[in-house]
Amino acid sequence: MPAAVGHLIDMFERLKSYSLSLNKSPIALKELFINPVAECWLLFAHAQAASFHETVLEVEGQNIGMVEVGAALERMKAKLLERRDNKFVPAKVQMLLTCLEDDGLVNLSQFMNAVDDYYQTSIDYLQQWTSHLMRQISNGRH
Repeated sequence: MPAAVGHLIDMFERLKSYSLSLNKSPIALKELFINPVAECWLLFAHAQAASFHETVLEVEGQNIGMVEVGAALERMKAKLLERRDNKFVPAKVQMLLTCLEDDGLVNLSQFMNAVDDYYQTSIDYLQQWTSHLMRQISNGRH
């Protein structure tokens, strides 16, 4: 996923120009490209996918036990908590948001509320997904 989103980001302006120049461009593409924050969300998604991808690679290692898997997942949750608490968005996203806000094209508060919701949903999902594993580890069944 990170590579696919990265390619889309690299080609975003060209795809936007081409899609909007077509007389019969699909409605979904037009809506995507006329949305002023679409590129911000793609950049944000790319950064998040990269973080999850790193954890997946670590967890899928050939010589990794339950304790190491639990530790990797806990590090991911801690990273998400830190990002949520710091209202983290990648620098390029912040730069684009500032320009869009200056032009009156984005409500920064709404965008950041959605970012916070993303982080909280991810944390809740990991907590729910790992609760059984963490109980097993704490009970010494690894």
